Amino acid sequence: MLSRRTGSNATVALVVLLYALTGASRFTEKRRKAMDNKKDIVLLKGNEVIAKAAVRYGYDGFFGYPITPQSEVLETLAADKPWETTGMVVLQAESELASINMLYGAGCTGKLVFTSSSSPGIALMQEGLSYMAGNELPGVIISVGRGGPGLGTIQPGQADYYQAVYGGGNGDYNTIVLAPNSVQEMCDCMGKAAELTFKWRMPVIVLSDGVLGQMMEKVEVPPYRPRLTVEEIAAELSTTHAMLKWYFTNRMHTTFRSWRLDLRVEEAKRLLRDEDVATSAVHTLVGVADKSNFHKLFSKQVGMTPREYKKSCS
Repeated sequence: MLSRRTGSNATVALVVLLYALTGASRFTEKRRKAMDNKKDIVLLKGNEVIAKAAVRYGYDGFFGYPITPQSEVLETLAADKPWETTGMVVLQAESELASINMLYGAGCTGKLVFTSSSSPGIALMQEGLSYMAGNELPGVIISVGRGGPGLGTIQPGQADYYQAVYGGGNGDYNTIVLAPNSVQEMCDCMGKAAELTFKWRMPVIVLSDGVLGQMMEKVEVPPYRPRLTVEEIAAELSTTHAMLKWYFTNRMHTTFRSWRLDLRVEEAKRLLRDEDVATSAVHTLVGVADKSNFHKLFSKQVGMTPREYKKSCS
């Protein structure tokens, strides 16, 4: 995958353009000023903090279907009415199949959206999830595990590990999986998932379980991350350079140059695992002219020189 992405400037620009053209929200200046930009410390259930963190991290929408033990995600969003404050879309779909395909469609336009379900519901989503992975689309899926197999029980369970980390669809793909260890980490994972799903253009699964979803802890929720109006996006994206800069700053939280260098290092690691690739030629193969500077960058990123890395892989 990385080898294709290394030369995908046009793809990135297209995704940014799609995002700009479809607009971000109905988020008004009045509503933005009314928001408190401070961190809050509150007592919340794990499922509740997923909903509140999504609003604060600037998610564009939620599409889901109620199922024990994660129904509080949708219930909290319905009670908080984020469409009145940030313009976030909240929609209860008619089924898990509908919700994952809504996620698929929103991902095609570059929206930051998520869905949540539990074990049998996630199983129903696998075809849509594998389509998203195959098309390199962003999207966040919350899996609050319960016992199986089949419909199983409504008791907490962690039997969905393989389904999540090895790709539960018809093979040949993996998703990024974040596994929170506390209610606080469930909150933090919503921010990390938003970053990773756009950085690598693939679905991210936050793998929770019924215990984390139902237990309550003191949580520090982040300040609101404003979502921009269509006019604000249009003003900032007047040139291709500005589009890329805005996208990487606001969506991926890095610079385009850093992102490209990271990809080249990852591609170099992949090439060095091949016995036929010489360390002296790897910088050329990943599109870098200066051998010395690339070897320094590689050593800084990986913690060893290309020669040492190749030796460790043999």
